[in-house]
Amino acid sequence: MNSSDAMYGASPKRFQMPLCDRLIATEVSNDYVLPDYQPEIRRVLRVSAAPLPPAKYIGGGKAEFNGTLDYQLLYIGSDGELYSAPLSAEYAFSAPLELSSEFDLNEGVLLLADIRDEGITARVGAPRKLNIKCRLSARVKAYGMMICEERISGEVNPLSIERLDGEFPSLMMLSGMGETAELSDEIALGADDTRVVSAYADAVVTDVSAADGYADCRGELRLSLLTCRDGSPASAEVISRSVPFNEQIEIEDITPEATCRGSAYVSDMTVSVEEGKILCSMNIIPEVVAHKVAPISYTRDIYSTENYCENAYRDYLVPTLTALPRGNFSQSERIPLSETNIPAGSRVIDVLCKPVAERLERDKGRSILCGQSKYSILLENGGEYSVSEITLPFRYELSADLGEQSELGADIRALLCRARVDGENLGIDTELSVCAEIYGTQSVRTASEVRFGERVEKAGGDMIICFPAEGDTVWSVSKKYFVPTSKISAPVGVDEDLGTVNYIIINS
Repeated sequence: MNSSDAMYGASPKRFQMPLCDRLIATEVSNDYVLPDYQPEIRRVLRVSAAPLPPAKYIGGGKAEFNGTLDYQLLYIGSDGELYSAPLSAEYAFSAPLELSSEFDLNEGVLLLADIRDEGITARVGAPRKLNIKCRLSARVKAYGMMICEERISGEVNPLSIERLDGEFPSLMMLSGMGETAELSDEIALGADDTRVVSAYADAVVTDVSAADGYADCRGELRLSLLTCRDGSPASAEVISRSVPFNEQIEIEDITPEATCRGSAYVSDMTVSVEEGKILCSMNIIPEVVAHKVAPISYTRDIYSTENYCENAYRDYLVPTLTALPRGNFSQSERIPLSETNIPAGSRVIDVLCKPVAERLERDKGRSILCGQSKYSILLENGGEYSVSEITLPFRYELSADLGEQSELGADIRALLCRARVDGENLGIDTELSVCAEIYGTQSVRTASEVRFGERVEKAGGDMIICFPAEGDTVWSVSKKYFVPTSKISAPVGVDEDLGTVNYIIINS
């Protein structure tokens, strides 16, 4: 009979495989004109950037991303006072995908992008005009469902086919974006002439739990309000608040066994002063990336007890999740002022911390996460404002045995950050939260094609005595003599490894 996959081939298997893993760099440059009601710029102190999650598309063999970049401009006005202005820009970039007929694109492609700002420059061209350039880097990952199937040809009796089955843990990446949620807070003013200069917020996800069809995402929005009284630089201070949130995110195919990492983005923040109170309204957009492991069965080898055959094999490098270490650690540094550009006697008003993970190192069997924390410190000295930029390295030992092959993904946030000038030194104390993803790979060899040929002519007799060679198995011997594995017996127990068996009996 003519064979066909539908008649006696194994059902095709589908498992998730990478389509793209690239680091993309791009630059956003825009000119801005401040409105007339905004004071003129005498000097820019700093510009902070927050990339919002992008819209994602696939077309022309590549993944397209575009989104909004929110800026917060802090500057000194023409009157010497502190002011800020919210600005925004659009960003866009693309990444090529390794598409092929082996992927079932009808099942959809998962696109992930971890976007960071790598540096911002601002140039003032006129009292109300400025140009802002921001370098962005994006770690783009794409996953699709690969089809793994046997291609069978030739004439063969289906009942004569023997298969050696295998199984491997398949890692499935899932992702979901929640609905925009509005948070609010109300803060009493300490003095009637207090002015809110700027508002900064960062959303930190502290816990994510999976359920059937959704994930619970819990965390806190850390709100920092920079306030002052005009004509009194010594009054400038930061009011810090924490607003909890708990959001449900629908994710198709997620189950309670999945492990999750969550993040949240802050957008559309408004602050107003009314009747001695500061009213704050913020929108957050939660996002969850989940990891689900499921066993996938496949055919390791195949032969016929009645026909010769030629086999071809395919090697897959399947992604695995090595570890998901989580934890908090502290970074405390004392830096001589002589090693900074901070004048003695300065007062710290505010400090922003942006931690960045860079690499994994191994030291005497330990796995160390290495990176750096970039600090932007707002200072006041003798009625003058300034900003000092300081970068400090960090090392954090992960509570996981990662082996030799590892790929790092990490979300690091500053939970608390304080800085002060103490005599001739600058003291910085930071508490950092780490949620890392450590990936590896597993090699899986499958029987990809088999071509059946002429029938086997077997010698007469009831049994064959075989002396297995080193490395022989029940399967290799059965395949060599064209018999089912059930036909092999021996004076001692026979298992897959025949290394300790002197001889075996094959009942033909």
